[in-house]
Amino acid sequence: MGWLRRFLAAALFCLAHGQALAAPQTLAIWDFDNNTPGAMGVIQSVEHLRRVLPEMLLARLVQAPGLKVVERVRLREALEEQKLGSSVLAEQDSRVRLGRILGAKRMVFGDFTLFGGVLRVDVRVVDVETSQVLMSEPINGQIADVLENMLYMADLIAMNLETKLGDAGSVGADPVVWAEYDKGLVQMDARRFDLAVDTFKALLTKHPDFTPAERQIKLALERLARM
Repeated sequence: MGWLRRFLAAALFCLAHGQALAAPQTLAIWDFDNNTPGAMGVIQSVEHLRRVLPEMLLARLVQAPGLKVVERVRLREALEEQKLGSSVLAEQDSRVRLGRILGAKRMVFGDFTLFGGVLRVDVRVVDVETSQVLMSEPINGQIADVLENMLYMADLIAMNLETKLGDAGSVGADPVVWAEYDKGLVQMDARRFDLAVDTFKALLTKHPDFTPAERQIKLALERLARM
């Protein structure tokens, strides 16, 4: 992925030296689809990436100026408010309609396949009004390498949205850290916000600079206060 880093360096330089930032816009990022073939054990071994990969993008993109990113928990709440089951999210059109209700102008979709030890991830940015695909990029490699390059994918998305990101810094790409983080996401999905707070706090104890966990604790506490 050396070409990707070189491309990003050149593009970000140009963006920082003359390209005006676009007006504030709202972005929704959906869980990725797991298209891994084969035995259930193989499929389940990467099932957590359905949540982790988009969360890695979100954790970076929330840092972008002029960009409002819809939190994952808010997408789940919108499903409940519209009295829709999670099965409707199997269709991209349904996700576009739901995102439109939340005011999203752009959406990020993705899918991945693990085959022969190689993980392929495809990421798309879609215009909500026209359904036009504005960006489509693949990543291939070992799981650890793909996680690392998801951080650069966030930069590509930011450029597509005419904004820019700072250093990835505290987000990181450690597969073990993100697997622990995913346990909290599952608890958030189940509305066990008390357990999620404990999970994210435990993660911060081991990795105090992992800002995604801090963000999730805030979201969980906000929802506990309403209950």
